Amino acid sequence: MIDKGLIKELLGSKIYSRALDYYRRGLVEEFFNNQGDGEVNAVVRGSRGNFYHVEIYFDKKEEIIDAYCDCPYPDFCKHIGAVLLKYIELKKENNQDKRKNFFNGVNERAKPFNYNVILELKDKGEADHPIFQNIIF
Repeated sequence: MIDKGLIKELLGSKIYSRALDYYRRGLVEEFFNNQGDGEVNAVVRGSRGNFYHVEIYFDKKEEIIDAYCDCPYPDFCKHIGAVLLKYIELKKENNQDKRKNFFNGVNERAKPFNYNVILELKDKGEADHPIFQNIIF
């Protein structure tokens, strides 16, 4: 599974630092990820105003199978790195949204419970469980 440590390992410290700068400056201008097919396509603005097309292919375990950028750099470049960092960010946001939706659903389902039952669970220490985090006592 892809993470910042792996990206840094693939790029090396110097190129990773440049990729991080590109990512933070928002130079990944177009980003397409068809979830399920393991492919990410993006357009990254280069340092001289050029635009570079990046393609990254993942297997089902989210390990990189192949990556391509049409810039002149021969290996994993800063453009690929910036796209990978964007991919991680969007994946994290997506997971947070899923968790938020789950807990909002739990809160809605918990409303019909008898208040005394909820208080009893709280007194037993059950309310410390994350499933109760959106319920106001």
